[in-house]
Amino acid sequence: MKHRLLLNPVKWLRGARKRHAADLYDASAYNPQTLKSNPFARALDATRMDILGKRFPLGNMVQTIVEKRGGKYEIVPVLEKPVLGVNPASYVLNRASYIAFAQKRVFLPIPSKRRQRDKKLLGQTRVVDDFIGVYRGLLEEAIRPLLDNVEGGEGPGMKVLPGNGPINWENDTPHVYSPLVDKEVHLPYEENQQLCQLLLKHAQFCDCAPTASR
Repeated sequence: MKHRLLLNPVKWLRGARKRHAADLYDASAYNPQTLKSNPFARALDATRMDILGKRFPLGNMVQTIVEKRGGKYEIVPVLEKPVLGVNPASYVLNRASYIAFAQKRVFLPIPSKRRQRDKKLLGQTRVVDDFIGVYRGLLEEAIRPLLDNVEGGEGPGMKVLPGNGPINWENDTPHVYSPLVDKEVHLPYEENQQLCQLLLKHAQFCDCAPTASR
């Protein structure tokens, strides 16, 4: 009952009544324990505002921070904020096509805390070159070693297949296509939580740039 999807379903389901149905628990319609390791459920744990003021699930966002490099400030994508120091973050939708579209207009996702603290920062900040390629590279750098150490298990999971394409479902199993694998791989959620999340983010991000970087 502690999972946010079950604590506050009205956040995600328009018109849903804020209550729980005991008969659904009794029938095992959903299991709070398995939700903890399900990457689709975990993606909906929280929401954040993107650079255009739209709110999206946190798991479907790219996190950005401002780094000082050679006396200049650059907006860079990260998988996780640095633990040390003060690093306020901004967010943009996890889609290469969306970012490419935004870059044709005004794409300057400076965290609001930095923007409010130092107005001069606006004129001194630029987006890192090849933002899309940099972020895709971060994802793939994190995914590859995990693919070399896949853990087996009997619980629910996802099937990862070679190639590119939208995520689809066969019965209760999601099929995720990735150029990072050369054969079909079954990933139980519980034993491969980080890998499942990263592969899902990679597949969602590469909607218009699916080729794996080398």
